[in-house]
Amino acid sequence: MLVTAISVKERLENLFLNSLYSKKIIEFSNSISFYPIIDVAVTGQYVQYCSMSNDYKKILGYFEAFVDKERRIVENFSLIHFYDSLTFTGVEDLYSFMEFLLIDLDFRKIKFFCLGEKNLKLFKKFAKFAGGRYVGLLEEEEYSLSDNSYVDKHLFEIVK
Repeated sequence: MLVTAISVKERLENLFLNSLYSKKIIEFSNSISFYPIIDVAVTGQYVQYCSMSNDYKKILGYFEAFVDKERRIVENFSLIHFYDSLTFTGVEDLYSFMEFLLIDLDFRKIKFFCLGEKNLKLFKKFAKFAGGRYVGLLEEEEYSLSDNSYVDKHLFEIVK
């Protein structure tokens, strides 16, 4: 189930703190820099939602989009999956969040990044499934992770 991040703010912030330096989270979380959870579902420049288990007891993941409303572009879409196995509910919520951005909010393009090579194959599959494409490796743009390691940055986009 997809819920606004603010509705589970305290629980989400605890998960962030407990996961901050997890290698799995670092490699998969793209550019999330742990912005404060904001008070409305859609505001200014951020859209923040959480994927919840069907019984609402567990936060499965966090979705964040940095948006440019004037150009109708999501400049960076990021996600964190907090657990080892990806659930059907989490995948379904990811799809719902993408639909929300493209259809309900009427953005025309979503740009997102894969850091390093480890999850590149998964990101390529996701982009293809979502009707997007792999744009390529961003030359000269190594990305420093919070553990001070450097990785390549790969760009993807989904265009409506």
